[in-house]
Amino acid sequence: SCLTCDGPDAENCTSCPNPSAPYIYLDNPVDNGDVDDVNGTCNSGTKCPDQYYEPEEKKCVHCQSTCQTCNSAQRDGCLSCNFDDMLFKTARSDNSSFLGNACY
Repeated sequence: SCLTCDGPDAENCTSCPNPSAPYIYLDNPVDNGDVDDVNGTCNSGTKCPDQYYEPEEKKCVHCQSTCQTCNSAQRDGCLSCNFDDMLFKTARSDNSSFLGNACY
């Protein structure tokens, strides 16, 4: 279901056809924030589902496993938590700036 790919498997999509499966789901960690360096699978839908966020149009990147919703793949990118975890604000070790929210 890939429009373009860099391998034979379904998870090697680098772009997806439109409108049949316009969203590419990137399940690999995006540690450096560069979603152009990873591949995924093409899926249908009108937005990224829970446990994914959309850093670029039509690209859904998986949140950290403890996050239900997020705004980055980093641990401090949680907006809401899975299970009964609590959402905590995180700051730099010297408390100089707010980093984000993490679930514990």
